[in-house]
Parts: sequence; structure tokens; C-alpha cells
Amino acid sequence: MPSPAPVLRAQDLVQVLGGRRVLDAVSLTVSPGRRLGVIGENGAGKSTLLRLLAQADHPVSGTVERPADLGFLHQELPFTARETITDVVEAALREARADLAALDRLGTELAATAEESPAYADLLAAYERTLARAQAREVWDADRRAARAL
Repeated sequence: MPSPAPVLRAQDLVQVLGGRRVLDAVSLTVSPGRRLGVIGENGAGKSTLLRLLAQADHPVSGTVERPADLGFLHQELPFTARETITDVVEAALREARADLAALDRLGTELAATAEESPAYADLLAAYERTLARAQAREVWDADRRAARAL
């Protein structure tokens, strides 16, 4: 039986900015393939909500569950007019490629370290953490997804 597709789910989000409660107990669920529109006046918390949903920021309280491949495009891009699309794609893939490089490095170190060595357990734990992060980010498909987005 196939596993259900991941959904975007927020529950009881609260966010305070500058001493002002911008979001108060916001909950929502967005099913795969659905679109979400966020409408409101300036300063109502639209961008704050989107940043929380993308987990670019963390709420004061509440939880967010999101698919690993959910993207977030900033309102103001952190690139200059001189940068190329290749620069943008390279920046987007930087974390995925760093995870893969770390897995390679840790794998090499594990292979060269005796299991009885005190360093082996620490290396193995680091490898497991890095592997879990890489799997959550689906790093093995990152290049393909980036190419498809272009």
C-alpha cells in the first residue's frame, strides 16, 4: 500500500514580532497538489506565516509539518543583477551538495577507523545524523528537481 503523500500542516502557530502578536493560533492544512493563497493588509502577517510554513523562521509556539521538497522563494531575492541563473541554482543546491560531500568524507573516515577505536562511535553518529538530514532533504534528487524547475 503506497504511503500517503505529504501535506503542509500548521497547528496553533503563534508569532510575536517587536512585542506585537502578529499570528495567534493559526492552523491550516494544504493537501498535495493544492494551492494556497494568502491575502491581507500590509503588516497583517502574510510573509511571517509563509516564512513559518517554509520553516525559515520558528514560531513562538505551534508546529509545522511540511514535505521535504517544499520550496520557499523570498520576496526580495538575495542575488544581484550581475548573478546568473547558474549562480542561483548553485546557491540552491549548496546545502544538498554539502551533505553529500560530508557523507563521502565521513564514509571515508569510517572505513579508515577501526571499530574498536574511541573515534568510531562519534564518526558513526555524525554519519547517521548527516544521512538523516540528507534523506529528509532528498539530496539525491536535488539536481534533477533544480533542472526541472528551470
